[in-house]
Amino acid sequence: MKGLIIANEGVEDISALEIKELLNLDDVDIRKKAVLFEIKKLKDLAFLCYRAQSPKRIIHLLGETRVSDNLEDTIKNFEKILNYKELADYIDNKVIRVDCERIGKHDFKSIDISKNIADYLIKKGYNNISFKNPDIIIYVFINNKKAYIGIDFSGDISKRYYKIFNNSKSIKGNTAYCLLRKAEYSKGKTLIDPFCRSGEITIEAALFSHEMVVQNKFPFLKFLDFGLSKEIPGKKSNEKISIYGYDSMERNIIAARKNSKIAMVDKLINLNKADLSWIETRHDKESVDCIVTRLPETSKYKKEEAICKVYKEFFEKSYKILNKNGKIALISKNVELIKKEKGKLKIVKELIIQSGKSELKAVILENAM
Repeated sequence: MKGLIIANEGVEDISALEIKELLNLDDVDIRKKAVLFEIKKLKDLAFLCYRAQSPKRIIHLLGETRVSDNLEDTIKNFEKILNYKELADYIDNKVIRVDCERIGKHDFKSIDISKNIADYLIKKGYNNISFKNPDIIIYVFINNKKAYIGIDFSGDISKRYYKIFNNSKSIKGNTAYCLLRKAEYSKGKTLIDPFCRSGEITIEAALFSHEMVVQNKFPFLKFLDFGLSKEIPGKKSNEKISIYGYDSMERNIIAARKNSKIAMVDKLINLNKADLSWIETRHDKESVDCIVTRLPETSKYKKEEAICKVYKEFFEKSYKILNKNGKIALISKNVELIKKEKGKLKIVKELIIQSGKSELKAVILENAM
């Protein structure tokens, strides 16, 4: 049996790392926006749903195929996969829905794929097709000329249940987690987010550090018996760990505290109103392992001169508190300004992270030795 993670482009390696860590697997197949892997039992996928923080979606993969420019030929390719007994075991006497996510230019739409596959299933005798309250979701993921089809286990898990109080510059939880891993964050390390906004970076760090359940509502719960308390090892603790979130705006700190409480990690992180100028006074020289944040960006309200001033101060403070082996992971559209103001720090990697329809520019820095 095979599993499929649909991942953000640019950080597929982080999803592969999670699979290896959580399922103790050595061999994974990393592709563009997707990671394939072997599973021994379906409960492996259920376990990933609860604990994995990087995926957009987790699927029991039934098969993969090439996409033709012709809709009829593409549907025929899907029909060959849908003849497998593996699918029949799933959908017998179940309410079925067919969803399709499509990336790229094709001579057909996502709804055409969903409708044609649903029509094929009806011809095969599966008449219980409904878009409302399905028991089983057959999920089709088309990425340009490559297509995957399987059973949706997770739903869209990039949308975190704890993000009730949001900010226009917030990033998704799975993007925040990937940024943390790019900064080589792990439990025991000191992390700060000096522009924490709604708190997702600090929250994801706490969930990861304490091996906590990330989500709790999934499509697979309608067809797979999975005892959460018995199957998910986790650590519940009020131990205060070295995760710090700061923001100069009180309303952002209030939002971050509310979100962290919903995520049940409010006892594990330190959230305080503080200007950038105060951060150096709160952390000793070379005491911080990771600095992860989304920097302020130029806009019609914030001109380049003002942002350069912020960046210059940020890098000066960061250089003083970051230890010699520390890492900084940043998201900003103003990468050229980062290069201009980075001071004694050096850029070790630049990448583009695809998050939904947005492209986020990320930069990883460390001390110049």
